[in-house]
Amino acid sequence: MTRIALSIGISTTKGLADLPAAAPSARVFADWARGHGFDVREFNSQDKPVTSEALLAAGKEIADTKGIEQVFVFFAGHGVAAGHDEDYWLLSGGYEDPIDASASTTRARANRRLRHVAFFADACRTSVPSQFFSVAKGSPAVFPSRASGNTNAVVDIFNSTISGRSAMEVIERGTDQQIIDAHGIFTKALQDALNGDVGEVRSLHPSTGATVIYAGRLKPYLDRIVPEESSRLTGRRQTPDIRPTSGQEHALIELGPPQQGTLVIRAKHPDGSPAAGSSIAVLEMSNVANPIERASGDGPELTETLPAGIYGVRATKPGYVQEPLAPEPLALLTGRNADNEVLLRPSMGLAGDSTGPEAQLVERYVLDQSGRRADRPSEDGVYTVVHEDVLTGRVRTELRVMEAGADPTLAHPIEADDEVEGRLAEFARAPTRHSFETETGISITGAFIQAVLGPNEGWGQEPGYAFVRGYRPGSVMVQFEDGLWGGFAHFPGFLGEAVLSESGVESLRYRPAPGGPWDESEDPDEERRLLVLAEAAFRAGRTSLLGADFVEVAGRMREFKHRNPMLGVYAAYAYAEADEVERVDDMIGYFVAREQAVPYDIVMLSSRRLDDVREYVPVAPDFPILRRGWSRILRAEAPPPLLVDLPSAPTTAMFTTFPDEAGRVLGERLEGEERDQIREKELTT
Repeated sequence: MTRIALSIGISTTKGLADLPAAAPSARVFADWARGHGFDVREFNSQDKPVTSEALLAAGKEIADTKGIEQVFVFFAGHGVAAGHDEDYWLLSGGYEDPIDASASTTRARANRRLRHVAFFADACRTSVPSQFFSVAKGSPAVFPSRASGNTNAVVDIFNSTISGRSAMEVIERGTDQQIIDAHGIFTKALQDALNGDVGEVRSLHPSTGATVIYAGRLKPYLDRIVPEESSRLTGRRQTPDIRPTSGQEHALIELGPPQQGTLVIRAKHPDGSPAAGSSIAVLEMSNVANPIERASGDGPELTETLPAGIYGVRATKPGYVQEPLAPEPLALLTGRNADNEVLLRPSMGLAGDSTGPEAQLVERYVLDQSGRRADRPSEDGVYTVVHEDVLTGRVRTELRVMEAGADPTLAHPIEADDEVEGRLAEFARAPTRHSFETETGISITGAFIQAVLGPNEGWGQEPGYAFVRGYRPGSVMVQFEDGLWGGFAHFPGFLGEAVLSESGVESLRYRPAPGGPWDESEDPDEERRLLVLAEAAFRAGRTSLLGADFVEVAGRMREFKHRNPMLGVYAAYAYAEADEVERVDDMIGYFVAREQAVPYDIVMLSSRRLDDVREYVPVAPDFPILRRGWSRILRAEAPPPLLVDLPSAPTTAMFTTFPDEAGRVLGERLEGEERDQIREKELTT
């Protein structure tokens, strides 16, 4: 098996502070990879300056090599983010010679010859100066562009920090201030795990029984240990961003040889007595879709010697069905005896002496974007996974970002699905204000308010949330307790609900004020489902996750644009990506016909001039609501004067959020524009 590791460490970067831990961290990773049989390509600033040209040549060589089973790419050095999932690594030449990290992962996924690629980045993902955009747009990736028409490689992504935040290193100095030790906090935790020193990340391969480490087991450990260690060592919290997509067929590393053990299965009634007359089967779970039967027998007990691993257990008995304690009762077999019990219960509606079905208690299927039912998704996308109890009729649903053909019981998310689910749950639980006297306002969960710039009728705090009361369409900048500024729109007749994270505004929705002009009776379930799909796809940064025909989904979103302006915004971005600008223009016509304020993003994505639209209806806010819209603004040939020359670009939160100084500057500009409009109105009247 051919395995290649590309190790990159940049401690000295032109125009930026030295990172003493970066090059040593990459050296440690390279040594580890050699010790585990990888063919290592090392680029380290301790040896000579590292250039994108050299990395691109190495990436091309790797991409052209046949028979590669696994590729690891490790980077330690300065990193920046130009937008959501727009990450760049700075090499020895600094801002003048970046590597497009995000494009590197995309191209790895599309390469036919690569099977399993893992990216490890111990680097910051902070915002960049606006002048960097022109350089970043043309920067190369590690791997060459080689679109294959379909994805082939499984790609795991391990970022040391969430977008918009810094990664931290620890430096130990002697009495003469000479550096004794320097290491990245993330790299140290990663290395401990990959060395096999952390019990909670070690697993048994389901078919060989070898001790291995899977990306899915590594994620929860790093999610826990990196914030703990960073808080302990520096007093600041570093939160990693880890996206595992590989399953049991792709272990990151094998640490130990296969084992064997004796597996004992006992089938029992609910009262604990042996279930005489049972049939027991042991299934190898190496292929979840088509498990292999490794052992079977009749009677209440089965004893079998098998390679160590994870097995599914199925037990049946006339008149009884299996009561699973997991999606399939699982037996974990190690080198010692493993006793496992399978509890049976009577089948409902069946005579005691009849032959009960070999039923799985829970039926699982997916609903695609059109609501059609399927056992497995036909393509990558966001799906509703349904768990239906065939005995009781109880149904549980959840949203998952799934791979084509994946089994819904053990599907591995292709994006940060846990993050999406966590945000949705947080939003559902978040306290909010249900009415304003002005029928216009914003509720904010996750931080206290320090200041508000822009038109408002007062702001304050209530238990669990803060609020800003509005009165007319316009822009409002809100400063939070950590110094960040969130940019919001006041839409008359709508109540906004925002949820904050460490990087800023991560959830934003609008709903009609009760009894207001837009409180119409439509289909709230369909509206919520489309909103969940849109938020998941746009947070992942991939409109394609809405489905192959995402333009059709956008058409259904726009039907609710007058009840939730955000669905109109999402639809406009989907149309623009499909080059369907005339449909964006058409949406504006409906806003004008109903005399309703149009979200800025929709006008920005249309072919219409902003001033022309404002002759008929208000446009709010005065900037893009979604962070991805700022890339378009900052790269425009003639950007709006109000939005240029800010001290820094927005943070990489999903919705517009600015660092302290830039947020204040934009807010003061908006207030100045507000005063000018009022003065002009007074003069004309």
